[in-house]
Amino acid sequence: MTEFIPVASHPIFDETVIINHRALRRTFTRDDLASAAEKLLADRIASNPRAVERKHFTPDQARQRERCARAIAETMRAVAEGRDPGDPDKAWFETGAASGAGWWEVRADLARVSESARASALAPGAAPQLETLALKMAALASWFEPAVRGGHTPAILVAFHVERHFARRREEKANAGPAPLPQRPQRIGALL
Repeated sequence: MTEFIPVASHPIFDETVIINHRALRRTFTRDDLASAAEKLLADRIASNPRAVERKHFTPDQARQRERCARAIAETMRAVAEGRDPGDPDKAWFETGAASGAGWWEVRADLARVSESARASALAPGAAPQLETLALKMAALASWFEPAVRGGHTPAILVAFHVERHFARRREEKANAGPAPLPQRPQRIGALL
């Protein structure tokens, strides 16, 4: 009979934190998350041919995994560098799923990656780096959640455009110069 070894709950991996992990967005910089997303893409590009060969995935599933990872990596890198990230969802529709990725695909993919990384990090004897990876994947999943309940656009895109808008407003105010003084009111007697 095998002995059941309970896994001690880690405060970071509390279910309420994983479901509502917006605090993780502040834990890692966008550059950190972009690097993690690029590593995910590179790993998939390297491992997909073997996975298809071993029949872990069909060729279509492997292409979908790569498209999702590419959309995540390109979006996060553009945001980290302050460039317009574009819209992989729009590209997905325009090309008939040949390029880009639907946000629902990206969310589902990040949920799987995040859960897999979490399970690896909680495994007995897991390397400490796996915990950091799991937290980064959870933070990425959080950024790609809809910005508003019932919405479609990921929070990272809304945050990027809001930050860009306020940066432009600050720049306009800084370059506007002083406001003109109001005109002095005239006396009624002076007008008669």
